[in-house]
Amino acid sequence: MAGPKRILIIGGGVAGLSAASYLCMNGYDTCVFEAHTIPGGVCTAWKRKGYTFDGCIHWLMGSGPWSRLHQVWDELGAIEGRRFVEHDEYLNVLLPDGGRLTWYTDIDRLEQELLRIAPEDAKPIRRLARDLRVVAAAEMPLSTALFGARDWLRLAGAAPRLAPVFLRSMRTTVAEFMRTLRSERLRAALAIMFPPEAAAAFPMIALLMMTAYMHRRSAGYPIGGSRPFALAIEQNYRALGGEIRYGTRGRRIIVEDGAARGVELADGSVHRGDRVVSAADGHATIFDMLGGRYLTPGLREAYSTWQPYPSLLFVSAGIARDLSHLPHAMVFNLPQPIVGEGGALSSDRLMARVLNFDPTLAPAGKTTVVFMIESRGLEYWKGLREREPERYAAEKQAVADAVLAAFDRQLGGRIAGAIEVTDVATPATWQRYTGNWQGSYEGWLPPKGRLFVKMDKRLPGLRDFDMVGQWVNPGGGLPPAALDGRDLARAYCRRDGRKFVVRKPLAAVPSAKVA
Repeated sequence: MAGPKRILIIGGGVAGLSAASYLCMNGYDTCVFEAHTIPGGVCTAWKRKGYTFDGCIHWLMGSGPWSRLHQVWDELGAIEGRRFVEHDEYLNVLLPDGGRLTWYTDIDRLEQELLRIAPEDAKPIRRLARDLRVVAAAEMPLSTALFGARDWLRLAGAAPRLAPVFLRSMRTTVAEFMRTLRSERLRAALAIMFPPEAAAAFPMIALLMMTAYMHRRSAGYPIGGSRPFALAIEQNYRALGGEIRYGTRGRRIIVEDGAARGVELADGSVHRGDRVVSAADGHATIFDMLGGRYLTPGLREAYSTWQPYPSLLFVSAGIARDLSHLPHAMVFNLPQPIVGEGGALSSDRLMARVLNFDPTLAPAGKTTVVFMIESRGLEYWKGLREREPERYAAEKQAVADAVLAAFDRQLGGRIAGAIEVTDVATPATWQRYTGNWQGSYEGWLPPKGRLFVKMDKRLPGLRDFDMVGQWVNPGGGLPPAALDGRDLARAYCRRDGRKFVVRKPLAAVPSAKVA
């Protein structure tokens, strides 16, 4: 069957590139419109004075061949020739009493570590370890259309112990699990790991799945980081024959006779196609590009009552010290909180990623370190940036100074005088660069018990239009973005009477050059 000839995709992040790639593999003519000059969206990094600051990948589910997700990344051209670091430790939690909780990626070591910290909680700790082993022994369906009747039957047949673990851990948040613990020390450690908002939102299944993938050595960090990872997907897509146009921001989706038939860009140009896919910000898509005319009850509820992930104050530093002796990820409480945003922000914990394991991110003998402070202060930072740029720059520097002073105190003064460059991305930066609603860094926080909730990807009264990406997958992350594109191509093939295929490009095409 011939099917539609031309598919227009708004957004060149991982979801948009995935959809475009799989559609190309199946004979569709595609064009991606990306507002920026490089692909990847949130999956990006930037350079300052010889240092690279990575704003996205901490660990990637599917890095190892055990996982079916590995197959997807391979199909997209993201992992060929790429080396992954599979860490033995996910995170070091530095306790106020001078102790430490190490969240090991090996389940046996993690169980023993938790028992060391909290022997009085042996029962919940051993149950947590049992649940982790059950999840680690199973494999999730290769689809984002998870947990329909067929999925449950397939999972129940392959791993009968998995369904009760899923049901129980979906209904229990991290905060609720913490309240079952008797050990004040373990509760304190988990409270440092998970800020209150995240602990209250995240179901235990998210923690189980993350740790299970790490245990199976399939949640590693790609050497080189986010930017070459995204560029590899873009190069593979263009080698398949796909087209991508940079510096082209979508303004309006053209609707004729109840069907999406094109895209009007910010420069006023109009591009026509047979179908339109939005992999862009969900709020901008629904309320701006479509004028709010096609809201479903589910989407109306989400945008009225759900919480997106917060934005970030993302502080990066290039340090002229070899910090290879430090843990690659640590979090600790602060004796004095970092205060900002006119007093509205007060952070009493600090997460540090010491990227000492990736030699491509800093000159020899030096180290890139990044810190993340969650913020809901988008309007504050936007107002400063637009009306008081000098004060905006000064407040960014004040945040950087406070963060690095706190880190230096934690290290006992080992980096004093060695900081060569600092950089601060504020919530205004995140919104300007990604277009994400409220400056969110990852779409929706999962509503309680609904990590795998099926959001509306097609809209009533609007044919030939679909949405993919983090704004239709609560919990967010790169794997759902990649799987969404694959699912969309499969759905198109079913509609058009085509057999879904996966193919590699015949020859590589160099990635677009960027300044």
